[in-house]
Amino acid sequence: MVYIIGGIIGLILVAALFDWAIIILSVLLGADLIVSGFSIPSSTYYWVIFLVLIVVGIVVQAGYWHRRYPVQRTWRRRQST
Repeated sequence: MVYIIGGIIGLILVAALFDWAIIILSVLLGADLIVSGFSIPSSTYYWVIFLVLIVVGIVVQAGYWHRRYPVQRTWRRRQST
């Protein structure tokens, strides 16, 4: 019974977080490929550029994903007359 409940919880987590996992993994890989292509002498600059690329990548991909798959709201605000 515990395995069945754990499997159901795992299925729900995968269904809910799969898109974000793909976005984060692709951003991390892309940022590493870009930064490793440059010969950066200091490790401080490496990490600063790496973190900036991660933030920019997440913002761009999440914005694209949100525009492509907009959230459908089932409720609407009542308009005052």
